Amino acid sequence: MSLVLRLILAALIAGAGAWAYRAIYDAGRTAGLAEEKVLWDTDRRKQDQLVAAAIAANAAQLQAEAQRNQEKADDYEARISNLTAVAADYADRLRVAAKGRATTDGGAVPQAASQPTVAPAAAAPGEGQAGGLLGAVGDRLAECDINEAQLTALQAEIAPQLH
Repeated sequence: MSLVLRLILAALIAGAGAWAYRAIYDAGRTAGLAEEKVLWDTDRRKQDQLVAAAIAANAAQLQAEAQRNQEKADDYEARISNLTAVAADYADRLRVAAKGRATTDGGAVPQAASQPTVAPAAAAPGEGQAGGLLGAVGDRLAECDINEAQLTALQAEIAPQLH
């Protein structure tokens, strides 16, 4: 064989080898890209599932907290209603007791503010009891103010959690 023929044959073999190498490389690269895409898609699905689970857990937690807050608010409203009813009943009993004492004390009626005051000669019987009743009413009113302040503070604490 001549040298030119050998060179042509060598060039053909080298070209076939390069073509085969490139075909194998491209096939591997394509397979690698497909495998990488599958891995990316699998990871993305896992991430989506984790995010969805976290969102669902957060929503469930928020719902549970809202339910607990509503139960607390309902309980406090029930307590306030009960205390209001008890206070009204207590005030009614105090009024009845004060009217009863006024008639047993000889029908004494408190003097109007526009009338001149007259110093009593001596303390009337039962006057100390009326002062005790007024003190008790004052104590109950102060307790109502404290309860109202506590309720307002609790509502201010719970209100942001409901929104």
